[in-house]
Amino acid sequence: STRLHIVGWSLGGMVAQELGLMLMDRGIPPTSLALACTHSGGWRLLPPLSSFPILLKVAMSLSTEARIESVLPLHHTDDFLNQAPPDTPDTAQLHLEAEESQRSSAA
Repeated sequence: STRLHIVGWSLGGMVAQELGLMLMDRGIPPTSLALACTHSGGWRLLPPLSSFPILLKVAMSLSTEARIESVLPLHHTDDFLNQAPPDTPDTAQLHLEAEESQRSSAA
């Protein structure tokens, strides 16, 4: 027998859910349904009205940096955003050190 596996990511996850339901209605249930970074869609998942000024600010931002700064309050609390950043090494510096180490090993 044929086995059907459905995978959906983001918007594709919503499509995959609808496809799975449609197939089940037709008596062809999928063997598996894997969903990642998705939701079921629908009006219940619209953001609250209070977030629309922020969404408008995001949409009107001219630079990527401004867009990121504008969207962060939609995903994180003020307490989190006001924390000092963790003490992490600079990624570029890590790459330079790794390249230098490779050069030293090769010599």
